[in-house]
Parts: sequence; structure tokens; C-alpha cells
Amino acid sequence: KLENGSLIFEEVPLFSGYGTHIVYIHIGTPPQRVSVIVDTGSHYTAFPCKGCNSCGSHTDPYFDVEKSSTARTSTCTECRESFSCKATSKRCEFNQHYSEGSSWNAFQVVDKVFAGPPDLNDQFPVRNHSNFSLDFIFGCINSQTGLFNSQLADGIMGMSASEY
Repeated sequence: KLENGSLIFEEVPLFSGYGTHIVYIHIGTPPQRVSVIVDTGSHYTAFPCKGCNSCGSHTDPYFDVEKSSTARTSTCTECRESFSCKATSKRCEFNQHYSEGSSWNAFQVVDKVFAGPPDLNDQFPVRNHSNFSLDFIFGCINSQTGLFNSQLADGIMGMSASEY
């Protein structure tokens, strides 16, 4: 980001998990912390949201869409081409299955997101975090299976190439 003609940036800590790497993202206004596994083999970012049934116990409380003034659940007209419209809820839904057997189902949400330290009151500069926030499409998981239920991290952040 440019500030007064100078490029400014924030370093984001990457933590070791059990055979994984974890980063903390902060979502919404005000920000809610979510821990995610960094996955270079997939391209979706998703984590459990309030109302998720049988989604396990993780590092953070489930993300609550209603507590964010900037969150917007995508409608059927906003579905990406690989997502589908669920007629009963009139929202855009999608899912992901992984080779080790885990899977999740989610609905599409757009909200402000930025990566940062685990605690925003510790180590984060005085600068306004909104300088680093951007609108981001992610999945609010409403059901999941396999390792997603038992992992410590809340969700997953896909980092592979994709137009979405």
C-alpha cells in the first residue's frame, strides 16, 4: 500500500502447526480473528461460522457474520461459475473435498480481511489496520468432516493459482 508516496507493508508471522503452517487472519469490522492452515494445493479459503453443526473445537470462536458491519453474504446472482445457488436459502454455496478424505460445505461471504499477529493489541503498529484490509471472498463453513473437525486451526486458506 502506498502512504505519502512510500510503499508500506506489514510482516505477517507464519506459525508451525502439526505438519502444517498457520497464519492468523482478521475478518470483518470489527475484526474477528481466525486461524487458517496455509494450503498450496487448493484455492478456497474457508472456516466455520456461527451456526456450523458438528464443526469441532478450534483455536478461535466461529466467525459470526452478524457481528461484522462489512460482511455480505453473496446472493445467487453473485455465484462464481463453480458455485451453485441454493434455492431454499437464496445464497451461493460451494464445497471442497480433499484427497485424505476431509470435506466441507460453505456459503460465500465477502468481507474485509487482513493477515496479522495473533493478538492485534500485541506487536501490531499503531497504524489503522484498515490500511491493510481488502474485500475478500471466503466460505463460511456450515458442515465439515474428517481432519477439519479435529485440527487446531479454525480453517484453511488456499494459496494455489485461481481466478477466484
